[in-house]
Amino acid sequence: MDSETRIKKTWFGVNAKVNVRGDFLHISGVGPLMIPHPGIANLLLRTGLPGKVRRHLVFAHEFAHFQTVPVIFLYMCVFAIRSYLTGRTGFGDVVFILISVHAAWEILSECLVAGTDFKAYREFYRGKLLIPQLLFWTVGTMLVAAGGFFLVR
Repeated sequence: MDSETRIKKTWFGVNAKVNVRGDFLHISGVGPLMIPHPGIANLLLRTGLPGKVRRHLVFAHEFAHFQTVPVIFLYMCVFAIRSYLTGRTGFGDVVFILISVHAAWEILSECLVAGTDFKAYREFYRGKLLIPQLLFWTVGTMLVAAGGFFLVR
């Protein structure tokens, strides 16, 4: 697929910009701050979907990240405060927290995509190979749960 850019206003008033290049590279941001990143979650979640549906869901997922920024920011603050209070601020702790928070953000964003029109979402995946999607949900949930255990231990 070719490169395509879309701009969408978030519920809190920020104009988010997403550029999708092919099936793997995404560039997302606000204003001049644009961050290139591989679309690993989208690659797993969209395996086996037709091109138009895949592109629609990739953009929906990327914009869902922007819509959920305030929630994930608060979630990350809880981790940061708890880590500081318990003295777990080493490099490994910080990396683990970032991985767990990122997994939560991916899951939250995909839940927003699915929840926007669950009937259509379910229909998109009817009859498709679900192993990559199962891998996304299982690994993501395990990383989020591990982060939860980190918070309470």
